[in-house]
Amino acid sequence: MAVHPSWRRALPACLATLWCTVALLFITACQGPTTLDVLSQPGPYRANVRMDPPTLNPPQLGTLTFEVKDAGTGKPANLQIVDEALVHTVLVHSDLLYFQHSTTARLVQGGASVQVYFPRTGTYHVYTLYRPVNAEPQVFRLNITSGTPTHGARLVDDSDAPKVNGGVRFDLLKGANPIRAGQPVQLAFHVTERGRPVDYLWPLFGAAGHLWIVDESGDYFAHESGASQTRYTQAAAPTTTATATGTPTPAPAPTLVPVIAGALRTITAQPVPTLAPVQQTALASLFTTPEIIPSPAYGPDIVFTHTFPHAGMYKMWLEVKHRGEVIHADFTVSVQQ
Repeated sequence: MAVHPSWRRALPACLATLWCTVALLFITACQGPTTLDVLSQPGPYRANVRMDPPTLNPPQLGTLTFEVKDAGTGKPANLQIVDEALVHTVLVHSDLLYFQHSTTARLVQGGASVQVYFPRTGTYHVYTLYRPVNAEPQVFRLNITSGTPTHGARLVDDSDAPKVNGGVRFDLLKGANPIRAGQPVQLAFHVTERGRPVDYLWPLFGAAGHLWIVDESGDYFAHESGASQTRYTQAAAPTTTATATGTPTPAPAPTLVPVIAGALRTITAQPVPTLAPVQQTALASLFTTPEIIPSPAYGPDIVFTHTFPHAGMYKMWLEVKHRGEVIHADFTVSVQQ
C-alpha cells in the first residue's frame, strides 16, 4: 500500500515525539523505590500507617492513613479532638525547605486519613500528633523516602530578616541576647501589611497562630500554640469580656519580656510606607477595602514560649490565618549551649 507523501514527511517528527514520550515515561517511572521507616514508639500506644499509593512518583499527591491502638490490649484507641482535629500531620523534606501541615477531624473505618503532597524525590520526615482520651499527647514519627535517600539540612540563622508571604510581613522578635539550650525563651512575631499592624488575624485551630519547630537533623520536633491580643465583635463577644453597657472589650495582649518589648518598639517606630501617585491604581485600592473582621480576631503580635533542648540550628514555621487563607513564614534560629 502506498504511503501519502505528506505522511512520509511527517513520519520522522511523529517518531521523535513518540520517542520523547516513551523516554519521559521511563525516566519518571525510574525514580527509585519508596520506603516507609517507622521510628520507635516508646509510649503506651502504637500507630500503624498506610500510604496510598504505596509507591511514589513525585511530584505527586498521596494519602496517609493512621490507625492507633493501645499497646497493652491491642484494641483501637479512642482519640479526642485537639486543636479542632483528631490528627495533625506535619510533613517536611529532609532539607527543611518544604513544609506542609495536614489535619483530619474524622475517622473512616477506624483510620484517620490526611492528604499530603510530595514535590520531589528524597527523604521526608513525618510527624503526626494525636491524643487518646484521658492520655497525654503522642507524636508518631515516620520517614518516607522516594528514590535516593537524603539526609539533614544546612541551615543558616536568618531570624533577623523579616519574611513576607501573601503581602504580609512577619518580624521575629527575640532580642539581642542569644537563645540558650534548656532555658525558656519568649519568641514574638509582629505581623504587618504595608507597614500597618494586622490585628484581624483569623482563628486557626483554636489559636492565634501555631509554631512548628524541627532541628536540622529532623530528630527533634515540637509544636506551640500562640497567645495574642484578642478582640470580638458585638455578637460573638463572651460575657466575661463585656462592659456594663454590653460593649465587648478586647482581651489584653500577652506580657512581653523587656528585651522583646524593646525590639517591638524599634519596629513600630519605623514610618508607615505610603503609595506614590503612580502606584495609586485600581488594584492598590484593594488595600483600602474594609476588612472582614473575624470574631475573635488576633494580632498584631503573636507570642510563644519554648525551651530548646540542645544547641544547634532549628527551623521554625509560623502558621496564621489571614483573610480566610492559611499562610506561613519560616525562620531559622541558632541555639547556643
